[in-house]
Amino acid sequence: MIVSRIPWDRSLLKRAGIVASGGIAFALVLAFLNQWQDRLGQNEARVQDEIGRTEALLDQAPAWREALAGLEATPITQEASIAAANDSLAAARLQTHVVDIIRKAGGDLRSVQSLPVDREGDRALLGLEVDFTVDSKGLVNVLESLETSLPILLLSKSSIRGVPRFGQTGDTHPVDIHVQTQIQAFLEEPS
Repeated sequence: MIVSRIPWDRSLLKRAGIVASGGIAFALVLAFLNQWQDRLGQNEARVQDEIGRTEALLDQAPAWREALAGLEATPITQEASIAAANDSLAAARLQTHVVDIIRKAGGDLRSVQSLPVDREGDRALLGLEVDFTVDSKGLVNVLESLETSLPILLLSKSSIRGVPRFGQTGDTHPVDIHVQTQIQAFLEEPS
């Protein structure tokens, strides 16, 4: 071999090999850095987009506050809650409203009990516990009236069960529906 006869050729080849492998490693590192820089640029663009959207939403906040203030002054929002001089009068108004709805639907009221006012922050909920029986058509009417009435009413902890009617012949609806539920309404606190 000709290469083995030259004394400095092996070290030269070793140096060339190191330089070559170092060049490949350097090229790989450069490729990785370029890819990483591209990803950083994409992430930075996404962050800038999010910042732009957030700033646009913040710019709209005063208009939303004005719209909300306008809604608070409209009669419908004033009718959405119950206003009275004290909690007892508000409970009586709510009870009268709910009893009228049940009786108009042909329901037989068993009991109505006022619940304590539930205050959370600037909101107050006035509640009733109602127990009544009604036929199926009447139940549909009661639920529809409760859902669409003003003040806004919230139903919770409802129990609806069928109770058979015994001893009545020729009845087209042999089952009464027994309903127990809690009904709540927003209480407008006196200023």
